[in-house]
Amino acid sequence: MVSPSEPSRGGVDIDAVYAPGAAATEIERQESDEEAALGRSGANALLAVTIIELIGTTVLFFVIAKEPPDPVALVVTYGIVAVFAALYVWARSNPYPALITGLCLYIAVQLLAAIAEPSSLYQGIIVKVVVLCVLGGSIRNLRQYRAHARVR
Repeated sequence: MVSPSEPSRGGVDIDAVYAPGAAATEIERQESDEEAALGRSGANALLAVTIIELIGTTVLFFVIAKEPPDPVALVVTYGIVAVFAALYVWARSNPYPALITGLCLYIAVQLLAAIAEPSSLYQGIIVKVVVLCVLGGSIRNLRQYRAHARVR
């Protein structure tokens, strides 16, 4: 039976401080902090998409449009904004599936808009590319981190 070590003069148990379990706990805490930071980054990406969609929808319907907006179109487009806001809330606790869902939803919405009005595919193309890059980049970063964490 191994007896616990005697505390040093300062009252600190040296073996407890330098125990492998303590080191492993510190590494796990550091990895958890890194994944949490990436998760916040992914959630922030969804928040950015939410804000971009909100501003874009509002400008499109109330500034650019020459006639009053169709109530059904308002409900649908602001509903999409609400879904992205819900994805942001979900991403704060579980970012990876929320980001994938957000990316798939964004692509589906853009494709449906292009089917309904083909010229909409080219309208705002820079914003669409930026949104796709932000969401895709966040997914890539989380996937790479998870793959790297599994290797350790």
